[in-house]
Parts: sequence; C-alpha cells; structure tokens
Amino acid sequence: MNDLQIKKLLREKAEGRYSVGGRLGLYFRVSKEGTGTWVVRYKPLGRKRREITIGCYTSEPGGISLKDARIKAA
Repeated sequence: MNDLQIKKLLREKAEGRYSVGGRLGLYFRVSKEGTGTWVVRYKPLGRKRREITIGCYTSEPGGISLKDARIKAA
C-alpha cells in the first residue's frame, strides 16, 4: 500500500480495515465518515488477538504519515 492508495480510500470513504503489508501487523482503518486511523494488530502469547490505535492519518502537522506509521509499528 502506498500514499496514493490511502488517499483514494479516504476520498471514496471505503469503510474497512486494509493491510499495509509486511509482517508488522499494521492496518489502515477507514470509518464511515471517511477518516483514517492506523491500527496495529498483535497477539500476546496464549491470549486473544488485540488491536492498538497508533494515530490518525493526515498530511497536516500532528497526523501520522505512512512512513511514520511503519516506524511506530516496528
């Protein structure tokens, strides 16, 4: 997944969770309203799968870019 694909998902308000790729467990979630958030899925040993939100996608200051989300997920 790249930045253009993310912008297209937001523009179309394509609700859902999309894998960013790689083994980081990083996903991009789009809400009904068309907002995007970064989610990391993980599974503690012997427990159920969990999710943690690491931030919102935006090109404005304070938002998390694709590059930054990959760094935080690692």
